[in-house]
Amino acid sequence: MAELDQNFEVFAGDHADVDVSLYDADGNALDLTDAILRWGLGPMDASPPKILKSSEVPDEIEISSTEDGVIATIHLVPDDTRLLLWMARHELQLIDANGKFEMLMTGTVRINASALAQLQGPATHDPTLAGFLGDYIYDNRRELLIG
Repeated sequence: MAELDQNFEVFAGDHADVDVSLYDADGNALDLTDAILRWGLGPMDASPPKILKSSEVPDEIEISSTEDGVIATIHLVPDDTRLLLWMARHELQLIDANGKFEMLMTGTVRINASALAQLQGPATHDPTLAGFLGDYIYDNRRELLIG
């Protein structure tokens, strides 16, 4: 079952690593053998994501094993957020070795304006992506626990 309300904030134009600890229903490290993780960032409605990342590309989603379990690190680069000032929906999906799809988590991402990001180009606002996050404030390295 998917973990809901996995919310975080970033500043436009920042590099950010989002660490996601992955566990099965019994609290054991999730078996990702021959699996693919896909992460998407898009409008608050159910329309397609504007940004899509995959564990098939380690620079996008990196999977590592630790003593405590499996961690997926979603790497956000400046171009992912530089031109965006909005509230967005994000989702992490598992595709197992048999081609079975499972939603692991969903939540919102608030992309905050940054005066320094303006040096890289003008920011835009997409009103179709408007939504409400609430009072969530996080560092640019956010750990989410899924399980």
